[in-house]
Amino acid sequence: MRVALSVFNMLRTSDYSQNIVKALTPDQILGRESIYFQVATNTLYRSSRHRQRYYAGGRLYFEVDLYHNPEMDLGGGQIERNPDRRFLDFSDIEAEFEEPPLPDWLSSFFYFFYEPSLVAVIVVFLSGLVFYSKYSQYFQQQRLVAASERRREHSRSAIPAS
Repeated sequence: MRVALSVFNMLRTSDYSQNIVKALTPDQILGRESIYFQVATNTLYRSSRHRQRYYAGGRLYFEVDLYHNPEMDLGGGQIERNPDRRFLDFSDIEAEFEEPPLPDWLSSFFYFFYEPSLVAVIVVFLSGLVFYSKYSQYFQQQRLVAASERRREHSRSAIPAS
């Protein structure tokens, strides 16, 4: 008999990267010994990308499965499954990792620059400036080309034909 602990990846439920499969001893099957799984929850919590995957709403969802057919591996078409789905609340851990609040003047400064309508106005203004600078460069280049053409024509007409 085997037992498996699966930690759910909430973005991809078919992800089996956080599975631990153990073979049970006869004493564990009879309930005389406990079954221990060593799961490093801090590695799952370390990055924000892992928190999105494994901590949905501050909870770590996991499933313990008992497999009655020892020849079958995970996903191999088990004859009989007895899953037990549970979760652990980690709202207190999230509170420990909260960043200190920003001072009022700094938070209003960031709010001013993260306001979506203001960002749109700034982007339009900057793109207008870029367009104006490129257009003025093009316009000046055209004026210089026209002036050099006039000089060439004037120099050709000034030279008498022999």
